[in-house]
Amino acid sequence: MDYRGVNIYSTPKAESTDNSMIFDFKGSGFNLFGATPDALIDVYIDDQLMDEHFRIYSKGDRQTSYHIRGLKNTKHTDKVVVIGGTFVLDGIDVIQEETKLK
Repeated sequence: MDYRGVNIYSTPKAESTDNSMIFDFKGSGFNLFGATPDALIDVYIDDQLMDEHFRIYSKGDRQTSYHIRGLKNTKHTDKVVVIGGTFVLDGIDVIQEETKLK
């Protein structure tokens, strides 16, 4: 696998008007990581809802809080909307390889 890490350091909160983050990536999946408290998120890929009310439990430094695999290995736009709690994002690992779902 070819991981291309990106550090972005973002902390959107549910009660904020700026409660989402959007990023473009080219690959077949990604990991979101960072030391975050509990949060509830909705995840959209290319404007399609992929996960609704996904519960994230408290994570430590560099631990993966959310991941997705099995996308076409092409350009995508991801949107994460925080609907509960606070979500701390320190970075993104992009997977740039075809993945096979079993």
